[in-house]
Amino acid sequence: FNNPCYDLAGLKINEWFGCISAILILALPNCLRFNSSRNVIFALMAVFGVSLTHNILLYFNYPEFNSDVQTLLTRLAVNFKIIILALNLLAIHFGMKREKEMSFLLKPLIYAGSFGALMYVVQILILMIGMKLPYGTYIDAGFTGIPSFGSISIERGHFGKFMAILFPFFLYALTAFKWRWTFALYGLIMCINFSASSLAFFLFSCAMALWVFRSRLVPSLSLFLWISAYLLFFGLLFILFKSIFQGLFEKIYTIALMGDESSGGGRSIGVFLEYITTYPFGIGYGGSTLRVAPGLSEINSAFFAFVTQLSIFALPIILGYAFLVGITIRRVHRCSSDTNLGGAMMVGVLASILVFSTDILWFVPTIWLPFQIIWSQESCRKSSFEPPLTSHLCVL
Repeated sequence: FNNPCYDLAGLKINEWFGCISAILILALPNCLRFNSSRNVIFALMAVFGVSLTHNILLYFNYPEFNSDVQTLLTRLAVNFKIIILALNLLAIHFGMKREKEMSFLLKPLIYAGSFGALMYVVQILILMIGMKLPYGTYIDAGFTGIPSFGSISIERGHFGKFMAILFPFFLYALTAFKWRWTFALYGLIMCINFSASSLAFFLFSCAMALWVFRSRLVPSLSLFLWISAYLLFFGLLFILFKSIFQGLFEKIYTIALMGDESSGGGRSIGVFLEYITTYPFGIGYGGSTLRVAPGLSEINSAFFAFVTQLSIFALPIILGYAFLVGITIRRVHRCSSDTNLGGAMMVGVLASILVFSTDILWFVPTIWLPFQIIWSQESCRKSSFEPPLTSHLCVL
């Protein structure tokens, strides 16, 4: 969807389909009737209302944020993406009510992710064979010494992040459909696509999956062989690309953790203070597109950017999100009749905490999809599945 040939009137093809779906869903009777299974949808609608109201107030106080018509329209479009996301989740909700199995929804997601992974592998093979330079090759993209391929994504970090948040769906395919080689392909690409943030998301998701499904890990020869193969592969990968992994870990430590601004990371306390002192009422929600205020440094920390955009309104939204995570996990415990589905989607919910706090990916549909799948499940009976961390999250 990065390809400019898919753009029409300033919108990409996925955005056009999102808008069409949102319009069609509004035609259904009682589509906006409130019930508990639509908690996620109405929470997103509330965030949209807050962000739009805040932007209207800032329009009169800080006119420099909307210096021209194009900027104003872009800001409105970014805000309306939230309501379009909510309405598309509502479409998913109705779809789940009609279908008895989740394969109609999840298999296309897995096919799409697998296609991207296969394209990545094919272009690596073409490059290794030396037949020709693969389409859209960026030499040393991301400063890792290894090319990136523009036919997959313009920048390896973009590709890695959007692949990383597909983890719960590939995990479900592994546990429910036994698609081991599909998951192995996914894991391979996540490891060789050297992006610090996507590697962090992937490893965190793996850790959460092992914890959630720990009772299912029955010792066996098959399990031992698979784990041994993975460990051997990761060990060889680290040995072959030791300097690259060291560079990634150093980047995470110096920029993300220590806030070193020598390379323009935009994640330090200093940049955050610069924003809140210059614009104490916030700069208005603008997502990643309009996160930088005129005349100020670039800001890339997701948590800091969220606060600088929404100012005091960020606090109730963050608290509401934490509450939503807690009650969503509790619902898995009470309502999930499919332990594979409930467990996999819970991993996605837990991973969203890391994603939202470290990267500006707040309203990506595939991040919110696990929430809605959990809330839209029909059966509400206590299952034998005991989700970990439930009591701890409720206390928090």
